[in-house]
Amino acid sequence: MPEFEWRGDDIHFYDAPEASSLTNIQGQYCEIEMPSFLVEELDLQRLQELIKTHPSISRAAILFSDMNWSLEFEAAGQISLEMAIRNAIPFPRETFESICSATFSNIGGIVNHAFPEPLMGAEGLWIASITLLDHSLTVRQARDKAKELTTEVSISQGDNGLPTRSFVLHALRSGDLDRIIGQEENSWLEFKSYVDLSHEASKVELAQDVARFANAESGGILAIGFRTEKVNRKDVVAKVTPIKFDSGIQERVQGIIDQRVYPPMRGLEIFKTPQKGDLCVLSIVVPPQLEHEKPFLVHGAIVAGKTEGVFFSVVRRRGEGSIPVTAREVHSMLAAGYGILRRSKE
Repeated sequence: MPEFEWRGDDIHFYDAPEASSLTNIQGQYCEIEMPSFLVEELDLQRLQELIKTHPSISRAAILFSDMNWSLEFEAAGQISLEMAIRNAIPFPRETFESICSATFSNIGGIVNHAFPEPLMGAEGLWIASITLLDHSLTVRQARDKAKELTTEVSISQGDNGLPTRSFVLHALRSGDLDRIIGQEENSWLEFKSYVDLSHEASKVELAQDVARFANAESGGILAIGFRTEKVNRKDVVAKVTPIKFDSGIQERVQGIIDQRVYPPMRGLEIFKTPQKGDLCVLSIVVPPQLEHEKPFLVHGAIVAGKTEGVFFSVVRRRGEGSIPVTAREVHSMLAAGYGILRRSKE
């Protein structure tokens, strides 16, 4: 395991003596710049102990030169991950915070703040700060989560050349919808050519579409105004088919979801992409949701082609399709939640 020691105000790495770092000590505070691979296998607690072996340092920041992120070590023992994400999708702040929370929640991360930073002269720059409660995490694990968040919210294409969620969202927001033609439906993306909200069955179906993404691991996007065709057994966008919605369609859709999906979803976003005339495409973005708030239930179910208002349904997304959550799985979730509640009261 690579470890280091202070030699004066310089750092010496035992396993990489030729490696160097830049240090800037100001009173009891120190900034250290280094590549993350030099300490990636160290857990945060050990790294904090090594830093504080310097006789005058009580607070420090490690700036990792291979990514725009850093670890902040406070005198009281708190450790936080700070990061700057460039070329980010212009999410509403609440949506960005929700994505940050869902990304870091499974490693004990709590979002301190997440906001756009227009003062630094970089369009699409977001600043995020996450407190890391689990100090047994390694630097590698913290770095991987930082990369995951960057991939989630940046405008880019994936390593395999296929459009990422960020790429699709950027196309929807910018109005460059032709870039979505040829895109396949998948676990986080569904297209519809039209939605009729005048019937109860259609309202239940819309609520189920949204709840599927909320119950999935990574959320998803429902885009209305695209015609798909089957290509190699997959639904692929063949044409943009914008539709005419009334001026209050976003509020109406939000009302249907609020009325029929429980618990309320964090960071849900509904927006229109104007097209020629009074036509538009409607998009519903469901950020990843916190695991302890699942499953998301839908008030109403479609049974044998009929809408049953006194029933509730639980669905989730798998691949291109959807699968119902079984009674056994619902019972397991309820039992697990009851167990956690009971232990918290002991």
